[in-house]
Amino acid sequence: MDLCKQGESVDNAAKRVLAELTGLENVYMEQVGSFGEVERDPGERVISVAYYALININEYDRELVHQHNAYWVNINEIATSYLRPSTVW
Repeated sequence: MDLCKQGESVDNAAKRVLAELTGLENVYMEQVGSFGEVERDPGERVISVAYYALININEYDRELVHQHNAYWVNINEIATSYLRPSTVW
């Protein structure tokens, strides 16, 4: 799955990826920030743009989520090392 296709905005890519993973469309999404430290990925230069979406947990397509090996996490259980404010622009 391409995360951002040629000629696609990051906002539209985020909406498309959410739809591909959950089957949900027309969902409220907001950009949280971007992450682009030069040495953060040893393989190649990577820039990530993070989003959150507000969804009804009972409406997503469970089979699509399973097919993509996606899973839900409790935001209170996310390691703080993933939430480094110094890398948010």
